[in-house]
Amino acid sequence: IKNAARPPKKAALDSPEGVLCVILSPGPGRPQRDDDVGMCREILADASLPVFGVCLGYQALAVAHGLPVSHSPYGPTHGQVQPVNHTGAHPMFEGVPQGFLATRYHSLAVCHTDGASPSFPESMLKLAWTDDGVIQAIAHRSLPLWGVQFHPESVCTEHGATLVRNFHQMALSLCPPSL
Repeated sequence: IKNAARPPKKAALDSPEGVLCVILSPGPGRPQRDDDVGMCREILADASLPVFGVCLGYQALAVAHGLPVSHSPYGPTHGQVQPVNHTGAHPMFEGVPQGFLATRYHSLAVCHTDGASPSFPESMLKLAWTDDGVIQAIAHRSLPLWGVQFHPESVCTEHGATLVRNFHQMALSLCPPSL
């Protein structure tokens, strides 16, 4: 589905027979701009299908659930490969070691480094972060919504295929037995 289509062609998701899940892909753009995220906001608000947001898709998920996104306090991280740590307690990171290398390619970030802060939305979970404290993965506590700031699809990201496979397994686990 092309997000930028005019008018948006969300019809494929209006009757999602055979559609298992949605991946909201990378940018460019800003999650606060309608022209950049288009129907992604509707998909996140509907939450009838499991969603995996990557980069801009992750940022759109964050904004939709009350996390601020703005210029990274550490500047752009375009093409940087850096270690990512995670809670170790979420199925998205099953089989993924602590400190795995992930490709970061973003100028914007979820500007909330403390997932335990009282202002961190109660509906969201902080799942992963880099050594500079920038949150790299979040999940909704009760809806099938997950996202990562880094790029699991990059050849430089270790265990990227495992992360995508884990999302697929989480999505499958939510399907009725007939699918």
